[in-house]
Amino acid sequence: MKKRYYFMDVIRIVSMLAIVFYHMFFSLYQTGIRQLDSVSFMFQTKNMHIATVGVGLFFMISGAGLMYSSMHKENFSLKDYYKKRVLKILVPFYLVYVLWLITFMILTKQGPSAVYNHGTPVTSIIYTLLGMDAYLATFGVNTFSLGIGEWFLGALVMMYIVFPLIRKAMLKNKWITLLIATIYFIIIVIIYPLFPFAKEGPGYVPGFTNFLCKIYEFVLGMFLITIVDRIPQWFCLVVSIPITCVSLFCPIALFPSYNSVWILVQNVGFFLLFMGLEKVFRKLPRLMKALAILAGFSYEFFLIHHVVIDYITLQHSGVPFSNTQILMLFIKEFVIISVLTILVKCILGLPSFIKKRRSRAKA
Repeated sequence: MKKRYYFMDVIRIVSMLAIVFYHMFFSLYQTGIRQLDSVSFMFQTKNMHIATVGVGLFFMISGAGLMYSSMHKENFSLKDYYKKRVLKILVPFYLVYVLWLITFMILTKQGPSAVYNHGTPVTSIIYTLLGMDAYLATFGVNTFSLGIGEWFLGALVMMYIVFPLIRKAMLKNKWITLLIATIYFIIIVIIYPLFPFAKEGPGYVPGFTNFLCKIYEFVLGMFLITIVDRIPQWFCLVVSIPITCVSLFCPIALFPSYNSVWILVQNVGFFLLFMGLEKVFRKLPRLMKALAILAGFSYEFFLIHHVVIDYITLQHSGVPFSNTQILMLFIKEFVIISVLTILVKCILGLPSFIKKRRSRAKA
């Protein structure tokens, strides 16, 4: 029987909340409710940006979760793996996409032609079917993206595609695989400025939002979960606490907040911090049980949050808000996102519910 690691659920919740928290505050600046310098301190320190940490942790825990659930399987079926990924990643994306498109057209009283960019080729629908539309849109590709899942989803899809190959290499020799992945990351960081999409201007894609760089965090998550029981928890804390303190509390900018290497160091540091607190989490079984349930909603919550936050905040564009009003706005957004998340989860669960009811009726 597989051992349950509570820190994995904690990381899922923390990473999700970090991303949502950032978008809530940044939307205030985008819509002119607040100046950037009046809200940036809520999601950015001298050495850390909360969004880059949240996304990085999500990639790491995704790699760790996939590796842990499959590394003890004697018969790893590619067919079953990809089928499960489509059901867990793309089907929720399709549902949220369709529901948001219909909702947006009803709320704005506009047709599809007013929602999408004019001149988008019909063939671009393939990008949406692959969950890659928002990711490719960051490269300047004309797609039917509605912003569902943002660039993050496309990068995650590609990670899931290459996972079986990395898994096979990791099981054969995890240390050599880590070494090769590390050399790859170093090379990518060095040559990244040479890529056309790394130039400032339209289609500019920084390394911290590019699959080419972020895949290394995914691999690190896979690696760390294979040795989780061999890493002393005191060691995790010794390594992670200085990184955490610099990230959160250092008043001097020691490292650029958007530097890909420093972002990687931060993400590993926070990952190890939660690993090192595993014994503490085990002493809180009721809380961990509740977090495990919430973690099961994290992906759908992530898919929904951005478009809801943007739409609701936009309704108050340019209107000055007091701190109390902003708090009420955030509560409103959080409640709406939560309700919609539960609704989407229930719709996704209908097929299995009906199947169970039918099997019971036959019995």
